Amino acid sequence: MAATTSVIQGLAANSNVIAMVTFVHDIQTELSALLDESEGKTATVWIESPSNPTLTLIDIEAVSSIAHARGSLVVVDNTFLPRKVIALLPESFDAWSKHFLHSVAKYINGHSNVLMGVVALNCFETHRKLSFMQNAAGGVPSSFDCWLAHRGLKTLHLRAPAAARNALAVAN
Repeated sequence: MAATTSVIQGLAANSNVIAMVTFVHDIQTELSALLDESEGKTATVWIESPSNPTLTLIDIEAVSSIAHARGSLVVVDNTFLPRKVIALLPESFDAWSKHFLHSVAKYINGHSNVLMGVVALNCFETHRKLSFMQNAAGGVPSSFDCWLAHRGLKTLHLRAPAAARNALAVAN
């Protein structure tokens, strides 16, 4: 939530935020129609993949292509698929989105005993704006929560590949 709040607080003055929570089967078609209806006024498309609670996988590349063609930024909430797992995949998600959000409480921490989020960026200007907002408006975890997250992070390099191998074995 703190990561989400930081991103939203970094929006320009008079920005409009329209949130639509829906379960869709063909996000590409519905997204195209929604962006066409907004007549270029949609600055950001925010997706979650795998989604919570259904764990539906979204074609991030396809959604990004649709959004970028209309001038929209793409933010990906990767709560259930942290960067360590993404790094195991052959595709480069960095080409599709400049903003990735993760819940540290889940996969990264591994113990579900902290409330913390992280925004991973590949855009220095956005980093500068979000850092200012985080410093000015809060959203900073306690030192103990940081220690707990760091403790779990120490085993992420072991847990993530093992989870990916197990998921692949179950899928096959």
